[in-house]
Amino acid sequence: MTKLHIALIALPLLAASPAMAADLMKPAAAVAPAPAPTTTISFEASPEFKAASGVTQNDLADWYGKLGIGYVIAPGWTIGASGQYTAKPASGSFDNLYTGQVEGTVAYKFKLTDQFSVTGTAGLGYIWGNTGYAGGVFTSSGTDLGNSDDSFGYYLVQGAVDYKLDSHWTWNVVTARYRNAFNETWVTPKVSTGITYNIDATDAVYASFGYAWKDKGDGKGIQPDKYNIAVGYKYSF
Repeated sequence: MTKLHIALIALPLLAASPAMAADLMKPAAAVAPAPAPTTTISFEASPEFKAASGVTQNDLADWYGKLGIGYVIAPGWTIGASGQYTAKPASGSFDNLYTGQVEGTVAYKFKLTDQFSVTGTAGLGYIWGNTGYAGGVFTSSGTDLGNSDDSFGYYLVQGAVDYKLDSHWTWNVVTARYRNAFNETWVTPKVSTGITYNIDATDAVYASFGYAWKDKGDGKGIQPDKYNIAVGYKYSF
């Protein structure tokens, strides 16, 4: 091979070398961050204890399990649905007492600061089973017993304040709920507080303590009803 041939072969390589070097010097393309989760599935379970006057304090009122799903439809806006099964202790000759509930909600979250947020929720629900009502009247002297089983629809409004302590812990400072039936006297306000631990971007566990009141339509107004300690798990994707 002549020197001319070698020169002809080397020229393209020399011309390409600056471009090759520039390509090697370019920083690696940044990896796009994972999209924020838009769907959350949750499960919650809790015993509830009697708090009403005139009953033995600390008696178990019931157990419930609640399955929910939420979907982010726009920044700040979430729609949700849930189903709850509540098992009640036997009463006299009645056993296998229960209620079932389904709810649909819409919520908006106001992010006040990087730590504080306020969430407002409104929803509709339906309850059936051993509700304690018969013909629109709360039976058994106002106690939630017997086989009375009127089903009815209801509405609810709720406000929640949360404080993010760090990347894992969130203090659910207070959640306040007002709930009432459309055609029955079933005023059931509740307040609760709790803590959430975010394991990672998709998994979280939480615990809460709640206290509820009830107006049974018996002329006594709103009275202490139940308190509970709930635990739950959330999976987001």
